[in-house]
Amino acid sequence: AAKESQTALGDYTRWGRITGYEADFSREALTGILKVTSASSTYKTAKGAADSTRDSYAQTTKPHRFNGQPVAFKQVSTGAKIGHEARMYSTSLKANGFNFTFYAILWRYGTVKASVLVGGLRGTVDAAAAVKMAKKQQTRIMQALR
Repeated sequence: AAKESQTALGDYTRWGRITGYEADFSREALTGILKVTSASSTYKTAKGAADSTRDSYAQTTKPHRFNGQPVAFKQVSTGAKIGHEARMYSTSLKANGFNFTFYAILWRYGTVKASVLVGGLRGTVDAAAAVKMAKKQQTRIMQALR
């Protein structure tokens, strides 16, 4: 995980990360969701998951680059409760002559940190679609922890 993120191995160790997964899905279309990245990590304690989640919040608001262009995520309202704490961010970017919108939702539920990144052509994907996917993932997390 440390090799694929901006987080140092020492941070994962300090937070007590046990394991995690990430899955990427994409499709070619002219409307709707075209890209989804879903991730989840488990921690030994809720405090470790909370510390990792807050680090992810901070990482999301740092400047990023995509295809050489600056990308800035801004925090927006989720409009719904997801887990024990959650934040949603949005950004727009241009690639291959198309304008895209992305929503990133990051949240914590007990000892689990989770995230969903949803994107599509601008005007054909909205925050409600991202929230719906995050709620679906949160339901699966709750079921797995029973």
